[in-house]
Amino acid sequence: MKQSIVIFVLGSICFFLLAASPVYADDHTKLYENYLSDKASTYMNRSEMLRDSKSPHLRWHAALCLQKASYYVSARQNIVRELNARKGPLKPHQIDVYLNDKFDQVSRENLRAAQ
Repeated sequence: MKQSIVIFVLGSICFFLLAASPVYADDHTKLYENYLSDKASTYMNRSEMLRDSKSPHLRWHAALCLQKASYYVSARQNIVRELNARKGPLKPHQIDVYLNDKFDQVSRENLRAAQ
């Protein structure tokens, strides 16, 4: 009797956990939007923290963080669309690699256009 109650309780917990988890079939838009929002706020906080530093390197890093944050906010829809075009949900480090590569590409294009 005790064993069947324990099995029932564990089964119920597992069922409710699976039922409560959000499932986005091929569309991971919410996941990517939340991740981008978190990254942008992290970069904004880092920029605010470092902008008044006496070190030129840290001030440069603060400016770079501010550029990344503004890029993530302004290009959010395009980034999410491109991430959704990839197969399956990406892991956080894969998203970071993609975001860094994309930001580097856009920065280089803007630098070439300014020259």
